[in-house]
Amino acid sequence: MDPIRYFDSVDLMEPRCAGCKNIIHYDRDTKFDSQRKILTCAFCGHAV
Repeated sequence: MDPIRYFDSVDLMEPRCAGCKNIIHYDRDTKFDSQRKILTCAFCGHAV
């Protein structure tokens, strides 16, 4: 049986952008697109 890898499982729980796979912190890594009225990733512009 594999040992439980706590820190790996916590890393997988972090919200990630579907476009660039970066970890998203909603307060600083997103911006509001006023034309489309959605939150977008600050790195690649993908909808979050």
